[in-house]
Amino acid sequence: TVKETISLCATMRLGWQEFKDYWDIWNIVDWLSITTSWSSVGLWIGLAITMQDESLRKILDDDNKIKLDVMTLGLENLENIYDQVNTLRVFYLVTHISLAL
Repeated sequence: TVKETISLCATMRLGWQEFKDYWDIWNIVDWLSITTSWSSVGLWIGLAITMQDESLRKILDDDNKIKLDVMTLGLENLENIYDQVNTLRVFYLVTHISLAL
């Protein structure tokens, strides 16, 4: 990653034609790999942070089982839980797509 960044910066200093020449198939593959890797790390961190949201943690016991009757929760609490679960669903979908590439 560091070598590729240094190489790209050095090429950019040499001008537009050198920059265009830099983008051969293997450099494109390298940068796609680097970008995909870092996006996977970011998505995984986002998943971990979202799973620790208070609205989700307060309804789960230590074994991650629902510890209370969700029918007794108020509308605002249910909407917060729904929003967090939906955010997790989107994170997982994007993570699956990213890792499949």
